[in-house]
Amino acid sequence: MSEKTEKPTTKKLRDLKEKGDVIKSEEVVSAVQSIFIFTYLYLYGNSFLSEIIELINTSIESINYELSYSAGKITGMALDLSIKYILPLVAVIFIGDILSIVSQIGFVFAVEKIKPSLQKLSVKNNIKNIFSLKNVFELLKSILKLAFISLVSYVIIREHVRDFSNLPYASNTVAFDYSFYIISLLWKGILVGYLIFSIFDFWFQRRNGEKKIMMTKDEVKRESKDSDGNPEVKSERKKNPCGNTKWKPG
Repeated sequence: MSEKTEKPTTKKLRDLKEKGDVIKSEEVVSAVQSIFIFTYLYLYGNSFLSEIIELINTSIESINYELSYSAGKITGMALDLSIKYILPLVAVIFIGDILSIVSQIGFVFAVEKIKPSLQKLSVKNNIKNIFSLKNVFELLKSILKLAFISLVSYVIIREHVRDFSNLPYASNTVAFDYSFYIISLLWKGILVGYLIFSIFDFWFQRRNGEKKIMMTKDEVKRESKDSDGNPEVKSERKKNPCGNTKWKPG
């Protein structure tokens, strides 16, 4: 069997993209999501927290009023809170998702990816996928992420354990402010970890993906022969006489 030593041809790269077989790091998506969420909470977190506290206090005080009045007031405040803060946060997460994916693979819509396939139900293929290098890497990555998050949480909580013991005696505002401060510390630590993981994961996914689409010399010759006479291929060859291109995710 011939070794796959040749870079993929332009035609193969185009076919792969049309099928949706492109490189994408989920860790990059998670890291961008985290950055967007942290930035949003950094800008609007205090006012968001203040309105949550106000909603809680109003809910407690509403015990003294008629049910219809209390329910209407609390529902109105909750709806206002959702429109002002929760919906924009969802929009921010959605925009972060789109940007992180487009920056990696460009705009790709592949019908092939959503078509039902019997190969996906193949026991043999599923067993091979379970023990594939990619899945082993994903498992190790998950273990490392869990260990990192646990370590960051342990260090931060250990440093502030005495303060936690005083929270029951603090006012609601102080307790919420302090909780928000601790959460922001945790988020910063986890964010640093996500950035490191995303860089390493992007490198691995790119390296592993490039290796999988390498071609044999016979495949390159056969594809070149089959493509003779195709106007699109001839035009592409004029632009790129070598026939091979450096593979990019998008």
